[in-house]
Amino acid sequence: MKRQRQNEIQKVFEQHDVDQSGQLSISELEDALNDLGQSVNSTQLEQVLRNVDANGNSLVSLVEFEKIFDESRLLNVFDEIDVDKSGYITVSELELAFGKLGIWIPTTQLQRLLHKVDDNNDGKVSYSEFQSFFCTVPMANLRSIAERWMSSQCIDVGSDLVPPLPTTTSAANQIPLWQFVLAGGMGGAMSRTLTAPLEFVKLQAQTTTNSYRGMMQEFQSCLRQNGIRGLYAGNGVNCLRIFPNAGIGCLAYGQILKCLPSSSDNNNSSDFFWRLLAGSAAGSLATMITYPLDTIRARLTVQDVANHNSYKGIIDAFHRIWAEEGIRHGFYKGIQPTLFAVAPFVAIQQATYDGLKKELLQNYQYKPSVPLFMTCGAMAGMAAQSVVYPLDLLRRRIQVTSAQGVFVDT
Repeated sequence: MKRQRQNEIQKVFEQHDVDQSGQLSISELEDALNDLGQSVNSTQLEQVLRNVDANGNSLVSLVEFEKIFDESRLLNVFDEIDVDKSGYITVSELELAFGKLGIWIPTTQLQRLLHKVDDNNDGKVSYSEFQSFFCTVPMANLRSIAERWMSSQCIDVGSDLVPPLPTTTSAANQIPLWQFVLAGGMGGAMSRTLTAPLEFVKLQAQTTTNSYRGMMQEFQSCLRQNGIRGLYAGNGVNCLRIFPNAGIGCLAYGQILKCLPSSSDNNNSSDFFWRLLAGSAAGSLATMITYPLDTIRARLTVQDVANHNSYKGIIDAFHRIWAEEGIRHGFYKGIQPTLFAVAPFVAIQQATYDGLKKELLQNYQYKPSVPLFMTCGAMAGMAAQSVVYPLDLLRRRIQVTSAQGVFVDT
């Protein structure tokens, strides 16, 4: 096995030694590492070079190239994961290892990861199986092994409706909920702030059927009448809504998923169904609780600030809707089409995202990366939003119509 590993490393070296000089330049070394499935940035590349380039000529010989894949590094990583020192890696030990890196993966996916390396299908990974699978990982450490392990099954962290929560109840293994809330809230607030002007135009198109004149005309009209601040009307309350929405969604998703068979069922299609069900239920619950803030945001966005009856801000909008329309007919206007849209939106978004991701990673040999996942997510979001848009249009028109008909005549 050791000879086979050496032959594989030598073959890669010779393929990238374009000028047959017996040495790899920095660019050739980077290409060689990429060919072995290990993407490295400039800082990591410099660190690798410092570790093996004994004479400091910024060139790597075959002997130095082989040092990059020093087997002792693999043994150290294996021992780090093998907590009970049994000579085998189990699912629970794999979960603990990923937990050290702040990576939380559902049990079913951990089982599939283990099965990928478990050649004899005995439910655990020996060192020989581990060494055979990861022998071409350069400068092996726990993180680089984890990244290779996840990429082998096309797993990326945070690919679900909400980030995956730990499946164990041990306090030591639980990632704090506030981290999910903070990360989701900050990410959501940033994305909504950046897209607030486009959201303003969309709301104008949805709620002013007779006076909408096109995207550029609406931009120019808003800038003339209300300035830059007009494009961001209602963005404050929208950002405020994101934090409880993210927290409720994360907590509900994790708790619902624990009550479903998904954590013990190895069937992929069944697992997807339960995760979809949990995501839909969590999304519906989070939507219902934070819906009043969404109503306030929509009204602040489309109102005519020149109107003497317009809302003065979030607090004023809250008090007036409560006093004039009540909870059911004020804050929760349009909730029915919103809830009807949650399940199909989650289903289409999840299926499209997973399908695109697997197609690009498995069939087109793309390497896992943030831009790739962002592209898949954007395309999945566009597909899902396009399908449920009629329901979104209906809820907005209902939502922004006040008791006195101040906002829009529907």
